[in-house]
Amino acid sequence: MLTSQGLPNKKETIPTGKRRSSLLSANLSRQTFLMLMGVEVAVVALIGYFFFIRGVNEELIIVRADLAGRQEEFKQLTDKFNNFSIINKLYNSLDPEVLEKVEQVLPTQPDLPDLMVNLDTLVKNNGFSLGGVEFQIVNEKGQEVLRAKTTAAAPPSNEEVAAAEGPTTTKELKIINTVLDIKGSSYGGLKNLIIQLENNLRLMDVQKFGFAGDSTSLKIELKTYYY
Repeated sequence: MLTSQGLPNKKETIPTGKRRSSLLSANLSRQTFLMLMGVEVAVVALIGYFFFIRGVNEELIIVRADLAGRQEEFKQLTDKFNNFSIINKLYNSLDPEVLEKVEQVLPTQPDLPDLMVNLDTLVKNNGFSLGGVEFQIVNEKGQEVLRAKTTAAAPPSNEEVAAAEGPTTTKELKIINTVLDIKGSSYGGLKNLIIQLENNLRLMDVQKFGFAGDSTSLKIELKTYYY
């Protein structure tokens, strides 16, 4: 009788050399991966620097330059304020009568009706008659604000001039170009009239004068001001 004998069950064993080689390959792969990750992080950081940090630095430089400009502007405004404070103290220390005369020399409003009366009085006191007056108000930029020509009618009031000027945020010097049309033929009277206009309490500057049309008609051009 034959009996079957089973084959011996042997375990498969991996050679030691191959195992070490596999571990070394795994370690190298891990190191390579970490190295590639490091390179990638460095590249991303450089890109972030050039596109973000560099932009922030440039913006910071602009902000600093703007801040320096504003600081200089603030310093200039502070100096102006200090100068204004000194001038204001000196102004308030003046005698009220002097202040009243200052306001007459350079009024804060055009006061064209009063100016008309003043001119008419000066003209008549020197032997002339006032045929008409033409007013032209211009601002500091030389732009015309209002023009009015009057004979018997009253010149524009302060309210009418203010309406023509429109709203303003700052005070500025205004010039009233004035043309007098007078009648008369006295040389001595004309000489005295020019002197009185130049020495009038309200500031006036005679620009020119001459005959207009006929020997008894004269034109005098002058400037007066208000603030």
